[in-house]
Amino acid sequence: MRTTSKWQCEMDAKDRGRPSGRDASMTEWLPLVRAEFNEMPGMHLTRRQMQRLFGLTQETCDAVVEALVQDHFLRRTANDELAKVDRAR
Repeated sequence: MRTTSKWQCEMDAKDRGRPSGRDASMTEWLPLVRAEFNEMPGMHLTRRQMQRLFGLTQETCDAVVEALVQDHFLRRTANDELAKVDRAR
């Protein structure tokens, strides 16, 4: 089994054009998370899954989630997952 260091994860994130590490600001993360939810209709993620998908710390993930929920872009489901708000309703 291959292990990946924190440094390698940050390098991989940079290679994919994603912000990485503690230096990344909310203004960098919010458009990226929005884009992923827009590209994947019907996607539901737990906070832990979001942390892993985007390589976020718990604190950054919580801040991103709260900002997107307050902006009515994401909603919490009955299963405590996060999903894009359906604007057609």
